[in-house]
Amino acid sequence: MMKQFMKETGFTIRELAGLFGVSHSVVGHHLKGNRSLPTAALIQFTQLQGDWQAFCKSDCKEAIPVTHARSKIRQQAARFWKQEVATASFEVARLSRLLEQQQQRYRKLEAKLRFIILQRKIYTDKGRTLFLKIREDAVLQSMNNCCPEKQAILQYRLELAKQREQLAIAMTNSLQ
Repeated sequence: MMKQFMKETGFTIRELAGLFGVSHSVVGHHLKGNRSLPTAALIQFTQLQGDWQAFCKSDCKEAIPVTHARSKIRQQAARFWKQEVATASFEVARLSRLLEQQQQRYRKLEAKLRFIILQRKIYTDKGRTLFLKIREDAVLQSMNNCCPEKQAILQYRLELAKQREQLAIAMTNSLQ
């Protein structure tokens, strides 16, 4: 029963021993089953359990004092999250711009390819047909760099960056 209480509350053997007014070895032996607690310590443990349960059920909890070290940690965390917001925002802007550029480039290349294919149907002389075939291959090769599949990957990365930005904003707001 005491092990379970310690697990739930986070109290250590030394802390319990201090509360009961016994040495930590007495509590340690009790936990191992080698010795029973003195009656006064057992009564104090029962009282402590009751107090803990009442505390957990109550709505009126004391404010936890913020130490100087903790306030410094809070400031560091706030700086970290603000920097994270800035970094994520920059990444969102960069990826948005890159995705838009890829989409525009793909649309232009697609139109150019359709025009070349149409021109190949019109012209029958070998020299011009060969030139258009070479241009068609070059355009197709260029389209590989901004194809819808690559755009989808970029869109995924953009969505991740947006979520990272939102999370960083939420964490920044939670510290204020």
